[in-house]
Amino acid sequence: MKPLDCQWLDDYLSGELPCDWEPLFEQHVEDCAACGEEVAQWRALRAELSRASRTLETPPAGLLQSIQAMYEPAPSPSREPSRARRFAAAVAAVCLMAGLFFAALTARQDVPEVAVEDQIADVTPPPSVTHVELPDDVIGVPIDIGDPDVTVVWVYPVYQPDGDED
Repeated sequence: MKPLDCQWLDDYLSGELPCDWEPLFEQHVEDCAACGEEVAQWRALRAELSRASRTLETPPAGLLQSIQAMYEPAPSPSREPSRARRFAAAVAAVCLMAGLFFAALTARQDVPEVAVEDQIADVTPPPSVTHVELPDDVIGVPIDIGDPDVTVVWVYPVYQPDGDED
């Protein structure tokens, strides 16, 4: 256990010091003038507060209710929206949605698709022709992949028996 010194004074005064430490700390308070003075001041303050709380006047019976009533908002008259108002709100919502829908359609129609195709055609590079020569020990087989601008060539090794070299 740590030695009990002045750092434990707050715990002692607030009642948070472990029960088995209290007698040891009370011995420290008797030996330490600074802690003894603090404890005496604390006890005097608690006694004064206890005396003052007994002499307080009791507030009038309806004081709390009258203060709360001053700060409560006045109840507003609640009325259900009329059938006409609800119908008008629904019509306004439908009109707004229809307006947004037609605005989106007209904005989409303003972009000509030909312009987009022309831009793609301007960016696409012209096809190039490449000639590939393969060595004699392989066979190249062109594969049609359905695109006239692309040719894929599969390359296979040629089987040559060990004794049959050219």
